[in-house]
Amino acid sequence: MMRPTSVAAALYEVWESHMRNTVLEKIAGPSAPKTLHLNTQEAIDCLKSLPADEQQRLLLSTLADAGHELEQTAGPDPALWSWGSLHTMTFRHALDQLPGTKALFDLGPVARPGDANTVNATGSGARGFQQASGASYREIFDLSSWDDALAINTPGQSGEPGSRHYSDLLPVWEAGQYFPLLYSRQAIEQNAIDVLVLTPGKRK
Repeated sequence: MMRPTSVAAALYEVWESHMRNTVLEKIAGPSAPKTLHLNTQEAIDCLKSLPADEQQRLLLSTLADAGHELEQTAGPDPALWSWGSLHTMTFRHALDQLPGTKALFDLGPVARPGDANTVNATGSGARGFQQASGASYREIFDLSSWDDALAINTPGQSGEPGSRHYSDLLPVWEAGQYFPLLYSRQAIEQNAIDVLVLTPGKRK
């Protein structure tokens, strides 16, 4: 598991980015990383096609480049580097381009674990390390005991920024946890916080 607090994960991911771009430059030219992208397996396959001594030089030089980048962005003390400071998720609302709305609508950034190749996959885009893909909703069912079901839906159940349920599930999702997804009427009625009663109106 690549934890948000991991120093090693930060160094690995920054190194891999440098390695992929350097390999891409070798096979497609110096401007290639601006428009093209290699995934990890493609980069490794291309790397294997190089002579062994060139592979070694490339791996060591890109590792040094990764360390230098982290020193520039996170400081000279490796103990202060962390994957979660690079790999974050921000929930951006469709209306956040209107003046003064970002603070009202947007949520995050929150530090994220993993990457596109791990359990709890949280892939980044072709540029940078911000999370661009991954599960926002999950559910786990015990078919022998429906009331033991679990689920998570981030950032909340409500799309209304003023609601207490607009972002109350975000810290639960961030921690990789779940809430009870009750199934039976009895369990739901015993645990209900609010009840909405819809009564048909009289026909005129």
